[in-house]
Amino acid sequence: MPYRSIIKRDKDILLNVVKKEKEKRQYLPAPKEAIEKLSDEFDVIEFSNYYEVTQKGTGKDVLCKLLIQKLGLKIENCYFFGDSLNDLSAFLLGGNNVAIGHSPDALKQKAQFITTLEEDGIYEALHHFGFVEEIK
Repeated sequence: MPYRSIIKRDKDILLNVVKKEKEKRQYLPAPKEAIEKLSDEFDVIEFSNYYEVTQKGTGKDVLCKLLIQKLGLKIENCYFFGDSLNDLSAFLLGGNNVAIGHSPDALKQKAQFITTLEEDGIYEALHHFGFVEEIK
């Protein structure tokens, strides 16, 4: 079923997920029923103050697998950078995973390297793996 049909069908449930109070948005946990209905066709990732909903089969791992295959790469020569749970599917492919310092613990557990820098985390990782020299 196309996502527009789901939203139309379950509009009342979805509208109750977020409410506006005194011009400030307040996080409300989504009803279990809404998550279950969405989960048939969508991947639902709960963050501390919002949900990320993507159509199944469109995660970052799908594109990464396609690129790896099309370019004839070996997974051990691939590096994945992430800072959010939506990066977990790519991390599970088995390459070299780099979690940016503020990443959730679930992502850090799958990383071979965790940066200490927020703004220059990718540079820090590239330097760590020997791809770039230190900038002085």
